[in-house]
Amino acid sequence: MKKIIVGVEGGGTSTRVLMQVDDDTPTYIERKGSLKFSGGAFLSSAEKLLGLLNQFPDFKPKLLSSLAIGLSGASQSTEQEIYRKALREVLGNQGLPIHIESDATLAFKTAVTDDEPGMLLVAGTGTALLVRDNYDALHLIGGWGTVLGDEGSGYWIGIEALKHVTRAIDNMIPKDRLYEAVMERLPQEIRDRPRMLSRRIDSRSLIPSEIAPLVFLVASSDKTAKKIIQTAADHLSRLVRTGLAQFDEATYAELYVTGSIVKQPEMHHILQRSLHDLPIVLREVGNRSPAETALVIAKELAASGAAQE
Repeated sequence: MKKIIVGVEGGGTSTRVLMQVDDDTPTYIERKGSLKFSGGAFLSSAEKLLGLLNQFPDFKPKLLSSLAIGLSGASQSTEQEIYRKALREVLGNQGLPIHIESDATLAFKTAVTDDEPGMLLVAGTGTALLVRDNYDALHLIGGWGTVLGDEGSGYWIGIEALKHVTRAIDNMIPKDRLYEAVMERLPQEIRDRPRMLSRRIDSRSLIPSEIAPLVFLVASSDKTAKKIIQTAADHLSRLVRTGLAQFDEATYAELYVTGSIVKQPEMHHILQRSLHDLPIVLREVGNRSPAETALVIAKELAASGAAQE
């Protein structure tokens, strides 16, 4: 009988799945939409994942040998266990080996592949700094989510741009290139009825992080966009400096960076310039994706035969 293993990277706005059947080449899909179980939607998240797995022609739940998933917001062990039970219920296998961790820690394992101390700055939909110290303990700084933190993230940049738009609509500030770019991007329904913006954000039918690329696009000709990017870079720089202040900065010669925001050439340049006085070099994470790391974990889990982490 065939055996299937699955690795999943569930970010804030999209989900990436790698499935391998026996020793065949893994098959990859990426879909918009998050699997986050915020608000206790554990069963709903599990059903969404099953829907993604069913898009693979060879997938059958009974053939699944193990599953490893790095999921945005899944850092708490109690919630991981609830989610593990929901996944087993939906997949119809109460003994299925399942590994669950946050997408941030999965990204760290992907970036810092040796056993030495290391640092990873994540700046995509959200922001966080992960530091592995001299005692092999992993520390998280930031990563508080969109309500309490994530300054400098794609979500934060998008919100700042949307705030700018609302002020321009109220004639508190002039309508500029950033205003025009964002309005062109918004659905016609919102352009006709701008007061729906908050409702659409709350319902997740409008995702602020998807506005962030527009800010970078017009930054060369728009002062407000340029200021938003600079402020975001200041937040990221502060995050790094906070981390270094808590640990032996001489130990960390490299700062790995990953995420759609920090990979923007302008952001990378500004951040590098703002950290020039520190004894670190910025390194972009290689081509290996966190989903590939999750697949490796799933393989190890299947080989061990463990029912749970």
